[in-house]
Formats: sequence, structure tokens, C-alpha cells
Amino acid sequence: MRLRAHLIALVLAVLLPMIAFSALAIVMLDRYQRTNTERAAVELARALMTAVDEALRSTITTPVDPGELAAIVASVAGRAAT
Repeated sequence: MRLRAHLIALVLAVLLPMIAFSALAIVMLDRYQRTNTERAAVELARALMTAVDEALRSTITTPVDPGELAAIVASVAGRAAT
């Protein structure tokens, strides 16, 4: 074999495993990043859900007694009729 062929074989023997390892590392890093992003998104969604639940709970008032409820219904019915 000529010198040029030996050099090309040497370069390929060194570069091909490096390229394969780099591609594998990129794929693994992508999966890791995607998993972490999904986990962070789920945590954020849960935190927002909890915050919304707490805000809704704080706006709920005490139950109305039946007399007040009848007055409210009559008032709404009166407004709807006009």
C-alpha cells in the first residue's frame, strides 16, 4: 500500500470512533435534557395548580342561610324579568 492510503486509513481509524462516540454523547445529552425539561414542566404545572386551588379556596365564602338565598333568588328573578 502506498503512504497516502496508509495515512487515509489511519485518519479514518481515528476519526470514525470519535464521530460515533460524539453522536452517541449528543443523543444521550438530548434525552437527559428532554427528561429534565419535562420534569421541570410537570413541577411548574403542579405548583401553578396548587396556587390556583389556594386562590379559589380563599375566595369561597361561607354558605348563605336559606332566608338570604330566597332574597337573592327573588332579586335575580326580578332583574331578569325587567
